[in-house]
Amino acid sequence: MLYIDEYRIATILGAGAPVDGFGVGGNLGVGLGTVASGTVGGVIGAVYKLVWFDSDPEHPSRIKIAGDKSTWPGRKQVYRICDFERDLIALDDETTPAESRALLHPIVLAGKRVTLEESLHQIRARAQASLDAMPGFLRELSPDRPYPVDMSDALLALREKTIAHYEGQAAVPGA
Repeated sequence: MLYIDEYRIATILGAGAPVDGFGVGGNLGVGLGTVASGTVGGVIGAVYKLVWFDSDPEHPSRIKIAGDKSTWPGRKQVYRICDFERDLIALDDETTPAESRALLHPIVLAGKRVTLEESLHQIRARAQASLDAMPGFLRELSPDRPYPVDMSDALLALREKTIAHYEGQAAVPGA
């Protein structure tokens, strides 16, 4: 079976093939990768894992410890610092860092839609503007350097506190 992903598309187009479109399926959308591209197992970590539970006021944070698949507890916000200097993942109630903008925006709050509906044309224009704003190296298929993403001190502290809480529970018989 021949899988088509972003790397095979680049190879085909780079060879000058007169192709107007590709039927990619899920391989591009979920980042499965291929042996040829050297990205096998590069699936996007998009599985839902509970990280906060409002109904438990004493210990609302949740965590899953599983090596590279471990979760980060708490409700979070992601900030773009300056003009693509780096991103910062912080707890949602932390002070907004200087020279940054929030990247996550609510769509539904308390069961009600809070964002204005956009037309498909408006969504496409916004997505294109976001892509155009990205530095060239981030638009490369295989960037020559990683984009820095940091965790805030408060998020790191919550992670340690949550780990300690659940490790302490495991040590108590019957907990």
